[in-house]
Amino acid sequence: MLRSSQPLLFLLSLCLALCSTAIGQDQTSLGDAARKAKAAKSAAPDKAAKVITNETLDGQGTCTAPDLANDATPQNALRRAFLRRIAGRWNSAYYRKGSQSWWPDHGSSRPRNQIHYLFGPTELSIESKPEFNPPSITGHFVYGSVRRISEDLFDVALYRPCEPATQEIKRFKLSTDGKTLEIAANAEGSPEPTVQVLELVDANGSNGKSQH
Repeated sequence: MLRSSQPLLFLLSLCLALCSTAIGQDQTSLGDAARKAKAAKSAAPDKAAKVITNETLDGQGTCTAPDLANDATPQNALRRAFLRRIAGRWNSAYYRKGSQSWWPDHGSSRPRNQIHYLFGPTELSIESKPEFNPPSITGHFVYGSVRRISEDLFDVALYRPCEPATQEIKRFKLSTDGKTLEIAANAEGSPEPTVQVLELVDANGSNGKSQH
């Protein structure tokens, strides 16, 4: 009886040994996989969304208008001279196209709420001036290139700060007395463009200091 049980015991021992080896290999494989996954996660870049503002750019350079103060090229001299001529606070008085004209709000009389254009040395600010509420700045535009067409006619490139792809060319016409400024978009592409007429409010500039 003992002899007949020996082969059975041998087979049971072999099965236990094989199972132990397989379990150990599975545990080793799972451990390796876990370690590799952890290493891959640590090495992977952080893909979390990040909102970039001027504050987060500290130390990396903030987005500002180009400093052309030391640019002595003739093109920049022309640019500075023209910006000095239009520097100040202007009111958006009315619009016209051909023989037609209308108020900014398309009303039947001059609106009490005004929109002022503040031409500074490096950028244009647009200010909303409601009749019964404090004024607020609603937009900023940076000056690009300036091209002279005639003595009082200039093409000016304007774009939103840090977004040169938004650049648009506006045609500026300054009256001989310097008190009216007309701005037209697509002046070259349209024989009769819509013209925005600005009237001078304060030639001393937007901050109360002379720009001249």
